[in-house]
Amino acid sequence: MSCYPDFKWYYFDLHSPDGHDIICTIHPKPFNSVFPIAIFDIYIYKDNRVLLHHFFVLPASQETFSEDPFRLEYDKNNFITKTGNEIFVKVQDEKLDLELSFKDKLQIKEPPKNKLLNDPNIQAAFDWIVYAPLCEGKGKVNWDGNQLNLEGRGYHDFNSGSGNLKKALKYWYWGKYFIEDELFIYGEIISKNKITTKIALDVTNSGLTIDHSPEVKSDKNKINYESNQKNFAFTLNKSNKIDDIIFFMSGLSKQFTLFIKIIEVLFHISGKYKVFSVLKKMIANSRYVRYRRTGKLDDGREVTCFYEEMFM
Repeated sequence: MSCYPDFKWYYFDLHSPDGHDIICTIHPKPFNSVFPIAIFDIYIYKDNRVLLHHFFVLPASQETFSEDPFRLEYDKNNFITKTGNEIFVKVQDEKLDLELSFKDKLQIKEPPKNKLLNDPNIQAAFDWIVYAPLCEGKGKVNWDGNQLNLEGRGYHDFNSGSGNLKKALKYWYWGKYFIEDELFIYGEIISKNKITTKIALDVTNSGLTIDHSPEVKSDKNKINYESNQKNFAFTLNKSNKIDDIIFFMSGLSKQFTLFIKIIEVLFHISGKYKVFSVLKKMIANSRYVRYRRTGKLDDGREVTCFYEEMFM
């Protein structure tokens, strides 16, 4: 039996024209912890470098949830609300105060659930729902005497599933390509058995198109995408690595929960104090890398690419 019976996380990002990126992920049921906690994880980037990474946890037992209207709440300072086409995210502890607000331009009535793990020999599920891919976004964040007020592109999705992702997955690639008012998303998820699931979304002001069998060919600087809906090609400049994160995920079964908790605590301590950095590298068994690229479509329009790789 898996240590991780189910998992879910809410993802939000904001990209401003001045080069700031904010990523906020709220994990009511983390995929990489056996503790009964909710994880709040915030990244801020500026000009292809890490400006801030901050995370904290709250007891999962504090959660209250309602579907209509949507409200996920842990306390008066940590919650998500959705009303009509407006989404509001509040995250705060003693070190950081973040507010994100989005106006959903599409308001998809029934966003489809997309399966990201199509390996029949893996006892796990991994699903993705794109709730608000095109938003007008605003962000306000305060930390350590710093303050940012940003406006730009906003995005929101939701991931959920069951099973142990460490045992189920080998790798994933997730790319978001911004083209004027259009967003193109391409993902590849590879299982431990080397079965690949591909998915692509093309999002415009008129709606969202999903392709579950896209054909993508790429070399160092060129990406060609072909589907029944559309064909296009990107020429991209050199990648800028903006983050490289190592972390611990257990692939052990439930009977080892106490041992896994000890390893998780040791990893947390080793990340908090530099003197234990060698221990952190010894314990880490997974890696998450973020990149940014720019380029052009063959028709001359500019492209900004924000993509990530996960090595499990």
